Amino acid sequence: MSDIPLVEIPAELLAQMRERVWFHTASLFAVERSTPVYKGTATCVAVAKKEYLLTAAHVWRELRARSGPAPRSHSDELGRAQLS
Repeated sequence: MSDIPLVEIPAELLAQMRERVWFHTASLFAVERSTPVYKGTATCVAVAKKEYLLTAAHVWRELRARSGPAPRSHSDELGRAQLS
């Protein structure tokens, strides 16, 4: 795969890409003392006919540290080879 500088991607295509990602973005919250607290965002993705939330490692660590029952990671069901 080759890298394409953002300045070489037409503005209209970037706008379309942003819109598509926006429709598949979810806010993530942890519950702290019965109050939802914003922790970050995730993107909805589908792999091997299953749906997942993809988020940054620091958001995942924060959710795992603050949540009750531990959230599941992709490694619970999905091997790295399927994510490549």
